[in-house]
Amino acid sequence: MMTCTKITYKLHAVEQMFNRAITQEEVEHVIKHGEAIAAYPMAKPYPSLLHFAFVDARPIHIVIAQSSDGECYL
Repeated sequence: MMTCTKITYKLHAVEQMFNRAITQEEVEHVIKHGEAIAAYPMAKPYPSLLHFAFVDARPIHIVIAQSSDGECYL
């Protein structure tokens, strides 16, 4: 489980959400309840994790970068 103090959606994430019909609520579910299946500790500007969860039997993967103050970037 990951905790974010704030979630910032970058343009690329919003475009991909639109293209794949993924809602903000589904993304937040994956952040809160998903499993980290890969780590990218050297990613810039912040370390990132690939999170995965099923939402209503639909598999969703998201990459989350998190700053030291807990803000998450998608």
